[in-house]
Amino acid sequence: MKLKLYTASLCLAFSVSSAIHAQVAPQAAYMQPRADKSILTDIIKTDAGFVVAGERGHILLSTDGETWQQAKVPVQSNLNSVFFVNDKQGWAVGHDVTILHTTNGGHELQLQKFAPELDKPLFDIVFKNESEGLAIGAYGLTLRTQDGGVTWVQEYHAELANEDDQAVLNELKTSDPAAFEEEANSVLPHLNRIVRVGEILH
Repeated sequence: MKLKLYTASLCLAFSVSSAIHAQVAPQAAYMQPRADKSILTDIIKTDAGFVVAGERGHILLSTDGETWQQAKVPVQSNLNSVFFVNDKQGWAVGHDVTILHTTNGGHELQLQKFAPELDKPLFDIVFKNESEGLAIGAYGLTLRTQDGGVTWVQEYHAELANEDDQAVLNELKTSDPAAFEEEANSVLPHLNRIVRVGEILH
């Protein structure tokens, strides 16, 4: 169960820090003796304990909430959200379009996606079951998987743009495809949080 409370199924924001920690190629997070004192951004409780995500690729594990163990993580990107479907299988997302996956409760994490060239962070991730998941982030970035993260497909939701921007996009789509691509990647609002309601991801 996520230790977060939301008043809406989807929260939109219109600003994001420009200080995005980006890597050219993935590099493993440093093992730090005081990693539990660093900036931590999300926490989830499973039947096995707690899993926490944070800056510089930190993933921390605890069975009691008092003593923490740092997991080995293949990236140093700041991590923003962590989600587990059971006590073994979970995912974490963050900057550089990073998506991490674990099958052993977070003790080991594998890189499912890493795209620093997009220069966008992912802010949240939710799974309906072990196969179907959704990750969201800056400028409307939306990634969906139907196979547990083996493949992630990017979706574009122009309906989230305001009416003026939608009109511009519709005009550019046929008149200037190159300009359309550039504009489409910058006009959507940031997607900060997503939640599961029953069997539906919002």
